[in-house]
Formats: sequence, C-alpha cells, structure tokens
Amino acid sequence: MLLRNRNKFSTPFLLGLALVVLAGCGFHPLHLRTSPQNAGPLAQIRVSNIPDRIGQKFHNLLLERLNPQGEALAPKYNLSIILQHSVEQLAVQKSAIATRANLRVTATFALRDGASRKIEVSGTKLVVAGYDIMSSDYATLIAEKDAEDRALTELADEIRTQLAVYFNRIAYE
Repeated sequence: MLLRNRNKFSTPFLLGLALVVLAGCGFHPLHLRTSPQNAGPLAQIRVSNIPDRIGQKFHNLLLERLNPQGEALAPKYNLSIILQHSVEQLAVQKSAIATRANLRVTATFALRDGASRKIEVSGTKLVVAGYDIMSSDYATLIAEKDAEDRALTELADEIRTQLAVYFNRIAYE
C-alpha cells in the first residue's frame, strides 16, 4: 500500500525535477511567440511561387506553417524552393504488374536575406510516401493523391523545423 502511494507522488515530482533541470540548462521553446504582434522571424518569410499544382499545394502548406495569420506584409527573408517528384513502381508480380508504388518528393530550398540576398540557410529534404496500386484506377488515383498530401505535409514540417532551429540558434548566439 505504501509503495503504491509513493509511485503516485513520484511521477509529478520527477516531472517537476525534469522541468527545473531543463530551465537551468537554458532550455526554451523552439516555436515560442510572445504575442500576435511579435510573430517571430518565421512570419517574416516570403515564400516564392513554386510551379505546377503540387508546387501550389506545397506553397500553401508552407505559408500555413510559417505564418498562420497570413502572408508576411514586410518580409525580411525570401524562401525559394525547387520541388521534384517521381513515382517508383515496387512489388511487381510475376505478371509484371506493380501492386505498390513510392512517391518520392524532394525539396531543395534556400532562405535569403531580403536586403543583401545572402543565403542564410539552405538544404535538401526528401520524403518517400508509399501507396497501393489497385485494380480500380480511381482508387489508385486517390491513394496517390493521399501519398502526395502526406509527403508535402511532412516536407513542409521539416523545412519549418529547420528554419526555426536556424533562427533559434542565431537568436541565442
């Protein structure tokens, strides 16, 4: 009975101790916004247009992640992106019919200072999303579009995180 009660109180104690240790080592939230007026450097990024329909979808996902209040009015940075995608057939049956495919989406990005045009941070991200190829063309098309949406969402999240880490690092240097 005593052991059970001790475990009930030890979890909050250990959690509190972990928070104290994190505060002492300089921990601070990566995506902290102090107020809507001070949205942070991510909200000051203008995302350049990306060609094709997949590029439009990716552009909109990035805008939502960088500044949920809308497009930057006075951007200090410009984010340019080259998006490439391909489909790779997998799981080929003896009859030479594929039953599985991978959608590979690669985003090469560069964040430039708006005034000096100097590249602040750049990189390449690759996401692979799989889907089933079914006997119904419509079902396969829907599965492919779902894989595309998942891949673009993951890419947008990864680029946002990399940009947030960059701005966090320069803010605390």
